[in-house]
This record gives sequence, structure tokens and C-alpha cells, in this order.
Amino acid sequence: MYISILGFLLGIFLGSFLNCISVRLASNKSFTKGRSQCVWCNHDLDWNDLFPILSFLFLKGKCRYCKKKISWQYPISEILFGLVVATHFYFFDGNILNLVLQIVISSFLFIIFFYDLNHCLIPVDLVYWGIGVYSLYGFVNGYFSSWDKAFPILLGIFIPAGFFWLLYALSGEKWMGAGDVKLMLLLGFLGMPNVLISLLIAVISGGIIGLILIVSKKKTPKSEIPFGPFLIAGYWIALFWGQNLMQLYFNFLFQ
Repeated sequence: MYISILGFLLGIFLGSFLNCISVRLASNKSFTKGRSQCVWCNHDLDWNDLFPILSFLFLKGKCRYCKKKISWQYPISEILFGLVVATHFYFFDGNILNLVLQIVISSFLFIIFFYDLNHCLIPVDLVYWGIGVYSLYGFVNGYFSSWDKAFPILLGIFIPAGFFWLLYALSGEKWMGAGDVKLMLLLGFLGMPNVLISLLIAVISGGIIGLILIVSKKKTPKSEIPFGPFLIAGYWIALFWGQNLMQLYFNFLFQ
């Protein structure tokens, strides 16, 4: 319990920083230089303007300087990543290296999640970094030292990504974007069968949300809806509860 609370506190501060990176990527600004600024008036923000969640509540969702509304993305994303990191601490606290790996990968995915949500574009450089980190960890820990260990991972990487590439190639990028294909290479490190669970969750949740948006007339059937956030949400759910969901499925199938 206490380790999860620590993870949540770490996660909301990380989420605030990663959200800043996502915003700066869109404007081609360096996230290592310069102070954070209001997106409306460009006023430099003080430390008490940047405290996760609490600053948003204290300021009543408005910039201290120009009084324009602050996006709800900031507190929501901070809470979301707090929950993600807390869950990482709960499941992986017995393996420090794996815990660090998963938080690093989830940090990349978190930035991709909100960047794709806001711009319908996946920053593929972050995908490549994630693949590199996952691959290095896998080689160091012997995941590719034998065919038995490597086979489920390789299947998870190349079969879903290959299917996505086929959709991309046949449709001329109308059914699937190139960024989604590359993202699937990273998410495929979940291995079989967890990656299939993550895909099923992504397809079902994406279909439901898309239908809701169309019925509410916020989108049309021809509107572009980013699929990356659904893939990433599916990855997190399968990472934490994939085996449980698989067991529930088989229990239902053979009861």
C-alpha cells in the first residue's frame, strides 16, 4: 500500500514533466532549456504555478497572469500517470530493474499518448528510443538467450506489427498510419499472448469511443481518430492484468 502511494506521488510529478515535454515537442522547443510558460500569454511560470494538481485547483483552472483557462489535460494527465506509476510499483517492486524499465517505457508511451491525442501524429523518435531500451534490457537479462524465451517476444513484435503494416500498405495509409505500425513494434515486446489482449482492448475501446463521438456528432465517420492512445491503454492493461484476463477468458470458455 505505502509503496503504491510513493509511486503515485512520483508519477504525478513525472506526469507534469512529461506533459511539458509533449507540449514543447509540438512547438519544436527544447525541454531542457528555458522555463515553462503559459501557452496563452507566454509569461514565465513560477514553481507554485507548476505544482502537480494542486496548482490547477488553487488557480481554479486559470492562468495567474492572463486569467485564461488552463487545459484540463494537465491535472488529468498527472493523475493518470500517477496511477500508472503506482500500479508499476505494486506489480514490479520486487524487481528494481524491471520496475525502472517499465517506468521508462511508460514515460515514452505517456508522451506519445497525449501527442497523438492532440495532433493525430506519433513522434516516432520516442518509439525508436523505447525499442532500443527494451531490446537492451532483453539482451542483458537473457530474454533472447534461447529460442524458448525469444519466440513469444518475437511473435508479439512482428505478427501484430506485420498485420498493421499490411493494413497500411493496402489502404495507402487510410486504415492505419505508419506511426501506428512502428508503435506496434514497441508494444509487441509484451510478447504473446499479452499483446493480443492489448490489441483486443484497443480495438473494442476505440470502437466504442469512436461510436460515441459519431453519435454525439463530435466526429463524422470520415473523421480521423488517433488510435495510438487506445493501443497504449491496452498495453498498460495487458501489462498489469493480461494473465488474469486470459484466465477469465478460458474459465468462461470452458466452464
